[in-house]
Amino acid sequence: MERTYDYTYRSEQRKLALLVDKNLIELARQNNINLSRFLEEKLRELLNMKISMGPPRFELGSPAPQAGRITRLPYGPFKEGQG
Repeated sequence: MERTYDYTYRSEQRKLALLVDKNLIELARQNNINLSRFLEEKLRELLNMKISMGPPRFELGSPAPQAGRITRLPYGPFKEGQG
């Protein structure tokens, strides 16, 4: 069953303080963009996209993920003859 965040009613809201570039805020006001509504809509879109895509999978022909560099082993270096 696919979950969705496309609500048809107004759920409980809470106040949230965000730091946003003042020029963006001014441009949004000039273009009559309601920042609260915009954020809610974009969050729903993002969450719906992530849920519908599911966890990342390996596809044939895609490059293998690169491993991070191990700088120190917790048990010390490997020595010849051990194992």
